[in-house]
Amino acid sequence: QSWVKNFDTEAAITGKETDLAARIARAELSPIGKIQKCAIDLIRREGRPGAYYAPLAILMDFHCGWNPPRHLYTDQIYKVWGDLPYEDGDYQAHALFSLIYPGYENAGFYRDERGFLTATPYGDIADVLLSDTAPEILQNYELCVVLSSISLSLEMLSALRSFLRSGGHILLFDGELAQSLLAQYGLPGHKPGTWPADAGRITLLSRGNGLVSSCEPAGKDNKPNEPIAMPLDFSPEIKAAIAAALDELALIRPNNRSLQYSIALRRQGNELLCLVANNNARDIIFSFEPAACRIQSCREIPIDDAVSGEEGYLPDVLIPAVTNQAAPDPVGKGQYRIAAADVRLFALDISGSELVIREPYLPAERDRRLMLRLPSSAGSIREYLLAHPTLQQHFAGLMVDARYMETISDDQAAYEAAYIRRQGLRVIVDAVQLCNHYPDYTLSASVEGRRLATIRRLDRALRIASLYGCKDFILSLTQQAEQNQTMEELRESTEATLRDLSARAGENGIKIHLLRTAEVIKAAPRWDEWSDVVSLSAEPDGNNDYADGNNGNITGLLISSPFVDRFGQFYPVQKPVAGSALANQIAGQIKSMPVENLDFVVLAAEYQNWDEVYADWQWYKSIVK
Repeated sequence: QSWVKNFDTEAAITGKETDLAARIARAELSPIGKIQKCAIDLIRREGRPGAYYAPLAILMDFHCGWNPPRHLYTDQIYKVWGDLPYEDGDYQAHALFSLIYPGYENAGFYRDERGFLTATPYGDIADVLLSDTAPEILQNYELCVVLSSISLSLEMLSALRSFLRSGGHILLFDGELAQSLLAQYGLPGHKPGTWPADAGRITLLSRGNGLVSSCEPAGKDNKPNEPIAMPLDFSPEIKAAIAAALDELALIRPNNRSLQYSIALRRQGNELLCLVANNNARDIIFSFEPAACRIQSCREIPIDDAVSGEEGYLPDVLIPAVTNQAAPDPVGKGQYRIAAADVRLFALDISGSELVIREPYLPAERDRRLMLRLPSSAGSIREYLLAHPTLQQHFAGLMVDARYMETISDDQAAYEAAYIRRQGLRVIVDAVQLCNHYPDYTLSASVEGRRLATIRRLDRALRIASLYGCKDFILSLTQQAEQNQTMEELRESTEATLRDLSARAGENGIKIHLLRTAEVIKAAPRWDEWSDVVSLSAEPDGNNDYADGNNGNITGLLISSPFVDRFGQFYPVQKPVAGSALANQIAGQIKSMPVENLDFVVLAAEYQNWDEVYADWQWYKSIVK
């Protein structure tokens, strides 16, 4: 049965833990090997099964750590993340899975193997998605059930609105996310109901979490061959509302809900491949009934497993001869009979059903230039990446303060850098705040000891940065300070330092960029000799040469909003841009720049939370389409 299910879902690779060949002197296929051979013969005869029909998305939080209420690796029950108690969203998940796959939690606890394969009253139609799912992926589904574990965020609201615009139907429970989504459409949030929204629908299932206490005793016993208590379950009204939404998704169905079935679409949507399995201890008689599709004809696809009579094919408790019981009478009505623990395949002609087959939604390729500044409060790069699972959907990498490369140990850097490289995350290092002449980086030779100390510090920072695959390192020239050099000597010593650093960086595969500012020392190198980075956190008009058409050799752009005091003076404090007074002005400057030719563009504000990041990302993408 599991082999046929793998075929039906078009699994790319399947395997068994037991041997495919019998351990005898003469090479001979074991029963498992014979089943695999029959599966290969089936594929050669029938070809690909088609597109699996799974129109239901169950949306859970990326960090929920959910587990079934019981499983083989512990005798404890109703825990997530190994040792944390179930919360509302976890009980909702269990109640929902119990509707779609009744008895699934018993897998591994009964000798008749119940729970591994269950009845599917509404079809095997569900995919579980986490909250890091790209909006385009979510739009491939017809119905989305949003569990209470999902936190309110600007990004999630945007994804759900995109889903509604694509014609989807959302079921959700009361909470901050539900109330915010309903408010965006001017819909009432004080009572359950269903309302149109864009091209789709929103259903608020309940006021509250939708769970009611069960009459079952809530003991903690978790014994083999015994059920466990279900202390919280959906109310009958919520079960009925969810069931009605699930029934709307049916194309065809067996007329007996105690069967397992699944569907694949083939022949340009003119045929359904339907798997029907009987996971019960008695034969069942059934027929197919139409739902969204009309059935023109039905033919059975023969399955030959060649081992149905072999010892061990069925659990002992399902074999009447072993249990000394007579086979129970079949149940149900219809034209087909399926034996206990058996599986059958049918090809149903549904031509003329006016089934619309749409092209799949695929995520847009991310902008390979767009980067995000790592907040100073982020901790480690790895921790920030794990805490924000959608980061790489929007950004190619992170701009990291050079202090990070200075303070991390060699061993820590090697460990973390290996992880970052596996993720394909680009890293840029920003040393601008350290180029302060004192107490950190001194690039001129006005105080030779300080210049040599700067080179030593930067030498290590460059070496550590190279472990992360860093290719770009940003420096800045300081304002002219009192010193004992002539302007020509200052120019020469600064250029000598930069050329020395550029050579050292080149040995590590890194390119040095200079941040272009309005008030740099007059001894600055000519712009056409260096790769320049422009920051829009300074005065947006007048402090950057590129505004007058002098683009020089601009290779990067840092975007944030400055602070403006009452005198109209600008301060580069790296505030978010979206919603700021200067947003339109900064947008105009970005549009005037050859962004498509830059090596990198960084959203460089000091963001306090991911909503601020996402708002700036949306703002930027609305400018650069």
